[in-house]
Amino acid sequence: MSKFLVFFTAGLVFILCACDPGLCLRVTVKKTGDFVLVYANKHFLPHANDSGKIVFQIPPENQPQIKDTILFYGIGTWQNKEYVMNFATEIDSIIVGTSGKQKIIKNSASIFNYLWERRKGAMKSIIEISTED
Repeated sequence: MSKFLVFFTAGLVFILCACDPGLCLRVTVKKTGDFVLVYANKHFLPHANDSGKIVFQIPPENQPQIKDTILFYGIGTWQNKEYVMNFATEIDSIIVGTSGKQKIIKNSASIFNYLWERRKGAMKSIIEISTED
C-alpha cells in the first residue's frame, strides 16, 4: 500500500508541475444590448495564416444569444509583458458598449494596459474583456 501511495503522490506532483495552462482570451457580454468589438489584424485570431483586417464582435450580429466566447492561443500564461505587447500590436481598437455608452481603447499603449490589467487566473493565463468592468 505504501509503494502505491509513493508512486501515486510522485505521479500527481509530476502532472501538476508539468502542466502549463492554456493561453486564452475570454470575451463576455453581461446584459442584452451590451457588446464588445475588436478591430484587429487577422493574426488576432488563433492560428490565422492570412493577413488583412477583421472585426470580432460579441454577440455576433446573426447570433445575439452568444454572450461569451473563449479564444485559445496555445500553452502558457500572460505573465510575460512581451507576449501581451505582441498580442496588443495585432489589435487596432477595442470598443466596449454598455447602456448607450462606449469605452474606446485605440492606441497600442492603452490597448496593452487594458489587456494587462485584465489578466485573470492563478497563473494569469486568461485575459478577460467584459462589459462588467
